[in-house]
Amino acid sequence: MKSFLYRSTLLIKRILLLLFIYQLCRLLFLIVNAGYFSTSSVSDVAMAFFYGIRFDLVVVVVLNIPFILFHFLPFQAFSGRTWQQALKYYFFIINIPFLLLNCVDLEYFKFQGKRTTADLFQLFAMGDDMQNTIPRMALDFWYVILCFVVLSVIFVWGYNKIKLKVAPVNDQKLIQWILILPVILITGIGFRGGIQYKPLGILAAAKHTTPPLVPLVLNTPFTVIKTFGKELIDEKNYLSESELTSYFDKVHSYKNQEPFESKNVVIIILESFSSEYIGYLNNGKGYTPFLDSLSRQCISFNNAYANAKKSIDGIPAVVASMPTLMPASYITSPYNGNRLHSIAALLKPKGYSSGFFHGGNNGTMGFDNFASMTGYDAYYGRKEYPGNDYDGNWGIYDENFYAFFTDKMNSMPQPFVTTFFSLSSHHPYSMPEHLKNKFPKGPLPIHESIGYADYSLQQFFKKAQATSWYKNTLFVITSDHTGPSAIPYYQTKAGMFRTPILFYLPYADLKGTNTKTTQQTDIVPGILDLLNFDQSFIAFGNSPFDSTSNGYAVNYTGDSYQIIGEKQLIQFDGQEVISFYDYKTDSLLTQNKIGKNSLPDSSLLKTLQSVLQQYNHSLIKNQLTTEATSN
Repeated sequence: MKSFLYRSTLLIKRILLLLFIYQLCRLLFLIVNAGYFSTSSVSDVAMAFFYGIRFDLVVVVVLNIPFILFHFLPFQAFSGRTWQQALKYYFFIINIPFLLLNCVDLEYFKFQGKRTTADLFQLFAMGDDMQNTIPRMALDFWYVILCFVVLSVIFVWGYNKIKLKVAPVNDQKLIQWILILPVILITGIGFRGGIQYKPLGILAAAKHTTPPLVPLVLNTPFTVIKTFGKELIDEKNYLSESELTSYFDKVHSYKNQEPFESKNVVIIILESFSSEYIGYLNNGKGYTPFLDSLSRQCISFNNAYANAKKSIDGIPAVVASMPTLMPASYITSPYNGNRLHSIAALLKPKGYSSGFFHGGNNGTMGFDNFASMTGYDAYYGRKEYPGNDYDGNWGIYDENFYAFFTDKMNSMPQPFVTTFFSLSSHHPYSMPEHLKNKFPKGPLPIHESIGYADYSLQQFFKKAQATSWYKNTLFVITSDHTGPSAIPYYQTKAGMFRTPILFYLPYADLKGTNTKTTQQTDIVPGILDLLNFDQSFIAFGNSPFDSTSNGYAVNYTGDSYQIIGEKQLIQFDGQEVISFYDYKTDSLLTQNKIGKNSLPDSSLLKTLQSVLQQYNHSLIKNQLTTEATSN
C-alpha cells in the first residue's frame, strides 16, 4: 500500500503541474483577448476558470493515459533513473506540442472568434499558403512563440522540481495489480469528463458559463481532440414534415411574371471586410471612401451578416448558399463530394459562361477544386496570372489581379457569371511599395490594407466602366468573413459577423439602404430573384428582395448555433436554448434573458431548427440539388 500511495502522490503532483500550466494558458488567453470578454463580470470570469479545469482534465487524461498507468505497473525499477527519464520525456513530448496549440489561439482566436478545431490540420495540407506564411506570422506574432517558450520552460522546470524520493518497500505484486483497477476506473471517468451519459463535448461548455465566456472555459487541445476524425453531424428531428417547410424551405422557386433577364453577374468577395471598416455603415467613420460612394448608388443591406469566420466557409456560403453549420468546413468535410450547385451551375443552362478568380497560390484552401465541383467553367489563380506581381505571401496584389480579371471578362462570351476573391487585406496586409503610407492608418494593422483594397476596387470599376458589358452587369459585393476588431460591439456574437452586402446595377433604379436582416447565403437567391430565374433550386438562404420572408442569419460558433432575427439573437446548443438577447436594445449582449420572465421568439427558434434539420439531412443523404431531392 505504501508503494501505491507514493506513486499516486507523485502522479498527482505531476498532473497538478500540467493543470496549472493550462490555467496559465487560460490567463494569457483572457489577457490577450480582453476586449472580447470585456462585458463579463469578474465573478463570471472566475467561474469560467473554475469550470475550465474539467475540460483541462479531460485533455490531460486523454493525452497521458500511458503515463498514468505506467506509474502503477509493479516494476522494481520504478524509481530508477532509466524508467523515470523515460516517463519524463514521454510527458514532455506528448504535452508540449499541445501547449503550442493553446498559444496559437492567443492570436488566431481574434480572426475566427472560436477555439481552433481539427480542420486546422487539413488547411495545412491544402496548398502551400500555410508553409509560405508561417515565417512571416512567427515574426509578426512573436509574442505567441515567446509565450510558448516561457510556458514550456515553466513546465520543464516545474517537473524537475518534483523530487523523486527513494521508493518505499514494495507491496506484494498481487496487491499492486489489484490496486490498478480503481486507477483504470478513475482514468476512464476522466477520459469521459465525468459519469454523465455522454462523454463531455464542446457544447457542454455552454452549460457552465455565459455564452461570451465559452471560449474561456474551453481549451484548444480539447476542441481539437473532440473534432478529430469525428462524425460531424447526425439527423435532426425537431419538427414534423408538415411543419418543417412552413418555417424554412430549402427548395426555392420564383413564380415571376417577367421573363428571365440575361444580365452578367459579377460577385466580388473582399477579404476580411468587416462592416466596422466601412464609413457608410458607421456614420462616416471608416477606411473605404470608394465603397462608401458606391453604396449610395446601390442597394446596401446595413444589417447583414457573414455565416462564418473563415474564408474556407465564406466562399461556399456566398457562391453556393451553403453555410457551415458543423465543426468542419464544407470544403474539407466528408460531404465535399456531394453534388452542390454554385451560382455558376444554376445559370449554366441559361447559356452563361463562368470563372472563379483568386490571386492566391493554386490549391489555396481547395478553392480551385471547389469551383470545379460546383460548376465553374474555369479557375484563375496565381498560376494563370501572366505577370510577376507576387506579394511574397499569399499571391498577386489586388490592383493587378483586378486588371487581369477585367481583361479575362472582356474575352468571355456573354452572358457570364464570375466571382472575384481579393487577398491583399489578409495578414500580413501587403501592398505595393509605391502605395505604402498612402492610406490612413488606424488602430489595427489591417486598416491601412483596407484602404488599399478599397483603392484597388475603385481601379477595377474605372476600368470596367469602359467595357461593353458593364451596363448589363449585376455586381454583388460582400466579404468572405470579418476581420480583427477594435470596437466592443464588433467583438460580440452579433457584431463579429457583420459584413457588407451590396447589389449594384449600373444606371438602374436599384438604390437605397435596406434594414432587413440578411446573410451571405441570401446572395444566390437574391441574384436569381433579380434575374427572374424560372427554375427551382436549393439554397440555405432566402432572397433579401422577397417581402414575404422574414430576414435572419444563422451561424455555428463552435460551441452553439445561433440565429439573428429582426430583434432577437438566439443561441441554441442543439437541444435547448442557452441564451437569447434583444440585440437591438442590448447591442453588447450583456442581458441574457433566459429565466427572466421572457421567452425566445418561438418562430425564430423553429426557423433555426428547420434550417438545421434540412441541412443535416441534405448533407447526409446527398440531397443538395433539386435533381437529387426529387429522386
